[in-house]
Amino acid sequence: MLSVAVALVMGVLLFPIVLVFSPIYFPWTLLALAAAGALVGLTVGSRGRAWLARVGGLAGLTVLAVLVIFWVSENFVGPLVALFSWLAWLLVPIFPGALAGAVARRRFGAVRGAGTVLAGTLGLVLLGTVLAVALAPRDVADIPYCEGSPSCPRQVCWMTAERRRLFTIETITAYDDRRMECTYTGWGGVRIGVVTWAKGEGSGWTDGDWPVLLSGRGR
Repeated sequence: MLSVAVALVMGVLLFPIVLVFSPIYFPWTLLALAAAGALVGLTVGSRGRAWLARVGGLAGLTVLAVLVIFWVSENFVGPLVALFSWLAWLLVPIFPGALAGAVARRRFGAVRGAGTVLAGTLGLVLLGTVLAVALAPRDVADIPYCEGSPSCPRQVCWMTAERRRLFTIETITAYDDRRMECTYTGWGGVRIGVVTWAKGEGSGWTDGDWPVLLSGRGR
């Protein structure tokens, strides 16, 4: 019963995360899903031959809880195939996380297993952050540093990127009096997208390779 309760609680807690911070633009959300799965997996005891099936069932229950809340709250709209797409990208990180948590408990016990999972999660957070900093393109020379100024040229990027710029590294990769380009790099060093602005033409957002890959749609 404890495992079922934890799976349901994790599903409830994950709902606002995936609703606001979709992995399409926030790759660190996949890590959060895997970490939640690991917590569920840590509740699975090492006894019995059906522990792997139990891990899979609990991971599926966690995903189901998220999808049910989506459905009841009317935040899910679209064809049935879209539901299977959501099911896939929720289950892909949650099940390996749950499996890792269960294996950690099986090998090290509940306390040491939880410590191992925590250390591994922190290590992945740090690795992804380092990659983001290392792989983000460098700012071009003479870019406008004018944080807080209502007339700052960078506001074009801020307003166009909106919340997609959260938890990313913003770099200005092109800038002159006629054109500006802002690139956004997320956790793990993946490119979320690019904002381009041209004088007299306005601004626009172009998805990076990661959103295109995850959503399955073309540019």
